[in-house]
Amino acid sequence: MAAALTPLRIWLKDLFVLLLSMVPIAENRLAIPVAAALRLKWQQAFLCTTAGSFLPVPYVMKGSGSLADRARRVGFVERGLGRVERFAQKHPRLFRNGSVFILAVFVGIPFTGIGVWIASFVAGALGFDRRSSMAAILVGTVISGLFTTACTYGVIVGVKTLFRCVTRAA
Repeated sequence: MAAALTPLRIWLKDLFVLLLSMVPIAENRLAIPVAAALRLKWQQAFLCTTAGSFLPVPYVMKGSGSLADRARRVGFVERGLGRVERFAQKHPRLFRNGSVFILAVFVGIPFTGIGVWIASFVAGALGFDRRSSMAAILVGTVISGLFTTACTYGVIVGVKTLFRCVTRAA
């Protein structure tokens, strides 16, 4: 009976990691270490978190225009969107030609705090091309996932190796 439940447990862990990676701000920055703690293989963790992080992108981009209009009623949102719009107006060539690259870079660096949700919202609110923005966000998600996976699982392998060396020496 326990052997029959093993694939179900793995599937549930994958599902949990996928759903966790869909949460704003957490995304794959939190879901990959959780997947490592759940003892998922690094390939599973990477695939689940990449898919989970990217799933909300089309919906956030589609609703971000009307959501931005409603969110402007809140003071700090109005100030933040105003800064982004002023920056975009000052540097129109950068946003016309390099918006895709900028989105990929900001999403790809896991320490910026700008993840898939914020990049999707900004791309939709500023009217960036939908397809190229989604492609850039996917590239950034893959880069961020690879970096976070390498760091997380690299530390785990390093600590395990260190403990093996210490226990053999003792």
